[in-house]
Amino acid sequence: MKLPFGRYKGVPLEDLPSDYFNWLLSLDNLRDKLRLALEEEQQRRLFFQENRGCVNAKLVDELVSAGLRSLARKYHPDHGGSNERMQLVNICAAWIKAQARELLAIEHQA
Repeated sequence: MKLPFGRYKGVPLEDLPSDYFNWLLSLDNLRDKLRLALEEEQQRRLFFQENRGCVNAKLVDELVSAGLRSLARKYHPDHGGSNERMQLVNICAAWIKAQARELLAIEHQA
């Protein structure tokens, strides 16, 4: 979700600076949808803060690769699937890996 107002209007909640983010959480007159999104983002930030150093790109790659192998057994053309479905599985796996690396890079900078 992107912030619908203020100094950081249009900025995704995950990209808000901590001080501004915390100030938003302290406001009483936020819409329910925004409050819920802020609370979810707060939980995400707390999780990564508490688990900093426990997650790394190699582990993410291993997890995605394990899932990819499992899906390949189901969707690969040699196992009754189709080329199109297998291409979609590969695209999704690459996207997940890229998102995880980006997230890990952001969390590493913080």
